[in-house]
Parts: sequence; C-alpha cells; structure tokens
Amino acid sequence: MRPCRCRYPATELRKANTPSSQCGTRRGSILVGHNQQVVNLSGLRANCRSCSVSELCLPRRLKEDDLCRLETIVRYGRPIHRHEHLFDAGDPLQFMYAVRSGSFKSYMYTQSGEEEILGFHLPGELLGFDAIETDYHVCSVVALETSSVCKFPFSSLERLCQSVPGLHRQMYRLIGGELSREHAILLSLRHRSAQERLACFLWNISKRLEQRGLAGQEFSLSMSRHDIANYLGLTEETLCRVFARFQDEGVLSLDKRRCHIHEMARLRSLAGESAVSFRSEQSP
Repeated sequence: MRPCRCRYPATELRKANTPSSQCGTRRGSILVGHNQQVVNLSGLRANCRSCSVSELCLPRRLKEDDLCRLETIVRYGRPIHRHEHLFDAGDPLQFMYAVRSGSFKSYMYTQSGEEEILGFHLPGELLGFDAIETDYHVCSVVALETSSVCKFPFSSLERLCQSVPGLHRQMYRLIGGELSREHAILLSLRHRSAQERLACFLWNISKRLEQRGLAGQEFSLSMSRHDIANYLGLTEETLCRVFARFQDEGVLSLDKRRCHIHEMARLRSLAGESAVSFRSEQSP
C-alpha cells in the first residue's frame, strides 16, 4: 500500500479582492495564509535578480527587459515541508518549478508497486520536464526537507519563450543539462562496483553544491540511506558497508546525515570516468 501523501496546493497566494479602505492593503499587495499577512508583490519580484542560483536557472543571461517580463509570470508560495508533493504521476501539466531552496526527489512506481527513485534535485534546477511530451506528469516529486520553489505557469512560459529568444535557449540548455546529468549517472551505474557508484554519487552532489556557491566538502545528505541505495541500485546493507569503508580509509566522515569529505582527490579517483564526464558537462 502506498503511503498517504500531502499534496502541495496548486495556489497558495490569494489576491486581495476587497477595497483597500476595508482591508488596509494597497494595490500590488496580496494576502497570504490564514493570518492574512500582507506581502508586497514588488518585493517578491525582485527575487529573480537577487537569487543566489539565478545563473543556474531561467534568468541566466537574460536582458533587463526580458528579465522583467519573466518576473511578471513567476509565482512564489509558502514553504514546502518534508514529505509534501509538488505533483504526482498522472497530474496534468500546470507549472514548471524552479527549486529556490532545499531539495526534492523524483520517483515512480514499477509495475510490481516498488518505488524507483529517478533523481535528487537541488536549488537552481527545474522540475516538470517529464510532462512536456504528454501534458501529464509521469513521475512524482516530493520534498526531502523544508524547501521552496518558484512556479512558472507553463502556458505563460511557453508564450514568453516564443518572444524571448534568450529564454528559449536557456530552456533548451536546462533540458540538455538534465539529460547530460542523467547520462553521467547511468554511466556510473553500468558495470560499476558499489564503491565506485557511491563515490560518483557523492562527487556529483559535491560539484553541484559548489556550482551553487555552497561548500562541496562538507554538506548534509537530505536523502535517506534507503533512498540513496535505491537510486544507486544497491541494498541498504551494502551502502552502509561502503560508507563504513570510506570512513575507515579516511576518505570521509559521517555524523548522522552530515558528510565531510577529507580526500576529494581520492573520491574523484574512485568515481573514475563518470566524475570527469560530470565535470565537463555540468560546468556553467
């Protein structure tokens, strides 16, 4: 039986529809949540320009006028808590989601009802590509920790891409980057030992964090050991043994979910060709 799952509501921001003389809000403001807190939209729209991962996301290299047009369609919502879903397999395509903070996992169920993890997603990465072909999502996406996203209505984004060549190119670049990352991971899993698979996975996470201006040698693994083992095609027991071996050899140390890589060169060597492939394909 599948676990009960909380859906991420399609709309969290409710426009203020009462006159300003009655509710005290001004034009360009909205009411948020049960406590009806007033939020100014102009302040929210500045986030694309000041966002720390904008160079990895849709705003990258857009001209000022084009960035302003993109900011008119983006929507911001409340934080998404651990175990909450952005969307489920079978849901219609409504939005493209850009991860602002936190992390997510994408997965689907096999015919036998077993969960198969497809990927882990970090800030600056887009979610929703899976639904472009059929207009329906083929996988589910769930938050691994308290996270936040920017939501782009797909119909509006599609129209904007037609009139903003830079945005169109960036969409292709992001799709290509996602495919390249998946290919690198597939290479790391094919005919690789458990040690090499885990080394490539940790190298991958480390380099992606560094691209976001975060520490690549010490970080928290938001995904469970079970999820990592599922993703790498290992049993959880095998994964734990490899982690223990890496610690015994001084490659890394673990404190619960906190991972500290002591020998990055050694980790890269263990990851082998997949590390080189990832580095060349994912550089900004």
